[in-house]
Amino acid sequence: AFAGVLFVLASVVAGRTVRHVGVGIPGRVTARGEVAMALNVGIIEPVPLAAELGARLGVPVIVENDVNAAAVAALATLGTGRSLTYISIGTGFAVGSIVDGAVVRGSTGGAGEIGHVPVPGETVPCVCGQRGCIEAIVSGRALSDAAGALGLGATPTVTDLWSAAEAGNADAIALRARAVTALAWTAQVAVLMLDVDHVVFGGGVSELGAPLLDPIRAVLLARQA
Repeated sequence: AFAGVLFVLASVVAGRTVRHVGVGIPGRVTARGEVAMALNVGIIEPVPLAAELGARLGVPVIVENDVNAAAVAALATLGTGRSLTYISIGTGFAVGSIVDGAVVRGSTGGAGEIGHVPVPGETVPCVCGQRGCIEAIVSGRALSDAAGALGLGATPTVTDLWSAAEAGNADAIALRARAVTALAWTAQVAVLMLDVDHVVFGGGVSELGAPLLDPIRAVLLARQA
């Protein structure tokens, strides 16, 4: 995995004047740029990635969890407030938060890895062995698999599931409602625990746009009644 990262970076910086390099990686990253674990890219033991890449590339390297990096970019793009929670709904599910201008890391760099926190009342099985995990309900993989189980095509997407719900498919409507409720719960927990100025949804599933965000807002507003 390290050789692959080095090859990509070397290819990117070749022939350019580069003063700093930033690397986003899906895994636990400490404030020193050490990757404690990143299973999706084959890192199972701690790797001082920032130091090793910097030594080989000859420039300072900053390594950050990819969702934390996205949270920093989202806050900079918004240009208002000093705190934000970025909810990434991609193949998996994770959260990155910034409070008072600083990334929330936790003691081991694992803050925000909440995809395997069970949602109250949910029982859907998860690959981790638990039931009702957020990731098992709202990740792109989970929603696509659910769409496939409904017979919405050979390789159905989240868009296909949402379209089926709009067309009146009762099972698709139920799956959409479950996902929306779980995401509203996650957003409310982020606000109540961290008192953030903004909650931002990102990742592939968020490309649904208003058909995803409007129902989430509706669920949250209904709780105020």
